[in-house]
Amino acid sequence: MMQRIPLCALILSVVGCATSPATTSNAPAVVTGGFVAMLGNDTVTVERYIRTNSYVEGDFVVRNPSVRIIHYRATLGPQGQIMSFTSASRLPTADPASAPMRQVTTSFGDTLAIVEIMSAGKRDTVNSVRKGFRGPVSVAMPTIPAPLGLYEALLAGNPANGRDSVGISLVSGGRAANNTLWIWRTHNGDSVVTRNTWSPGWYERLSVNRQGQITGGDWRATTVKVMIKRVDNVQFDVIAKGWSAQQNPGPLSPLDSVSASIGGNNIFVKYSRPFTRGRNVWGDVVTWGTRWRFGANAATQLTTTKDLVFGSTVVPAGKYTLWMMPSETAPKLIVNSQFGQWGTEFDPSRDIASIALAMRQATPRAEEFTISIDQQGSGGVFRFRWADREYFAPFTVR
Repeated sequence: MMQRIPLCALILSVVGCATSPATTSNAPAVVTGGFVAMLGNDTVTVERYIRTNSYVEGDFVVRNPSVRIIHYRATLGPQGQIMSFTSASRLPTADPASAPMRQVTTSFGDTLAIVEIMSAGKRDTVNSVRKGFRGPVSVAMPTIPAPLGLYEALLAGNPANGRDSVGISLVSGGRAANNTLWIWRTHNGDSVVTRNTWSPGWYERLSVNRQGQITGGDWRATTVKVMIKRVDNVQFDVIAKGWSAQQNPGPLSPLDSVSASIGGNNIFVKYSRPFTRGRNVWGDVVTWGTRWRFGANAATQLTTTKDLVFGSTVVPAGKYTLWMMPSETAPKLIVNSQFGQWGTEFDPSRDIASIALAMRQATPRAEEFTISIDQQGSGGVFRFRWADREYFAPFTVR
């Protein structure tokens, strides 16, 4: 899922953290377990880990867009602060003695973090950096969702006694400035909510028991949409081998395109196609009243060589991105003049058109989000179908 990683990336313990009484009185010295992330009825990530007072170590297997295993280890100081962190990414079939595809090593001083990145055994001189920080600090690693064994280490003492929340600087490779992770612990202490400055609308909810162990995660208020459950024993090696045996499992929301020539006009749409995967789409995956990226991953792109006229609304020839404002009563297709950005990046001030959409039941149901452009008389109809609904808007060419 991209290089633009919302902070939800591997989070580790914080420098100088105090310990929360809700997570220590019954906390065992050694914690083991695993987590399974589900996108609807499909498993998308599996993790196993061990956590002690001095380190956290685990393995994380992901299948999107290709199957890979990430091994991570963090050493912790006497107050639970991160001292060093290493992650290494390999294919399941790779020789364990070979150089990882990517390895990230981070070490922390009092105010300086040193990040060293290796790609296929060679130092990445662009993204290996030194970065300063102030206050609580952690590391970010590009996996979504993040391994929860590391979240668990982070939550062991945060927020500190007498505080409802804490802001933590996140250090990663590259030249970008540090982001901030905010953690709020609920008043009853059985859940934690996180958000970040990279993507302000990104909220994660973690359920936590009295021993400080994460029992589950709800990522539905993010663009990832997964639900995570804790498992005592996970068949990690079996799952990793099974996934690697699949022939090119590919991305969870594959890239596709549709084109049409209508009235001497060439129309082209490029988009990614999410699946329902047993989920309730309209009103849940796609939230009423919240701008939707109209697909998945990168923003959906529209190119038209002539003007398109939807009723009284004109979309001039050019390149645009498409969005939807979902509504039970007045759904709209939004055309925006930004082009080429990720699907979480939009500037409403650059909206050029808001087009009313008609809706009817999709027959048959559409498991995969599908856009089509059909000729109708001298003009055409722009349609899209997903789950039990089909939306459409007729147009003419000028």
